Amino acid sequence: MSNAPIPQCMYFRSSCKQLKWELDQKAANRTNYLVWGGLGVMGLQFGLLARLTWWEYSWDIVEPITYFVTYGTALIMYGYFVLTKQEYLFPEARDRQYLLFFHKFAKRKQLDVEKYNKLKHQVAQVEMDLERLHDPLSLNLPIRPPKKAEE
Repeated sequence: MSNAPIPQCMYFRSSCKQLKWELDQKAANRTNYLVWGGLGVMGLQFGLLARLTWWEYSWDIVEPITYFVTYGTALIMYGYFVLTKQEYLFPEARDRQYLLFFHKFAKRKQLDVEKYNKLKHQVAQVEMDLERLHDPLSLNLPIRPPKKAEE
């Protein structure tokens, strides 16, 4: 059986879980704002290029601009790959940004994430040990026959 101290587990259940939930919400909101901001920037880019194409100039003039915009976007994505060693896929980039925000907020609130994860693992181990102790097969209790379905 695990020898996790009960007071640490009780402390973990109350304040650490509440603090982690608050940090989760804050990091998720910040990541969500970043994702929506990216969508807004792409919409503005589309609107600007459409205006340049159909009102201000013609496609012959705007086509090289769109080439450079596309090439610049490819350079930014390649820069992301060089810095993170990960392909730029939106779900992975969002998750990475979430974790960066979470650890930043946890550091501000002085939450030791490594200690939190260790305590969470200890609590899970204790709960698994308790569940195993309550298992009727391990207690050698007689097995009840299955109930017959009434017709």
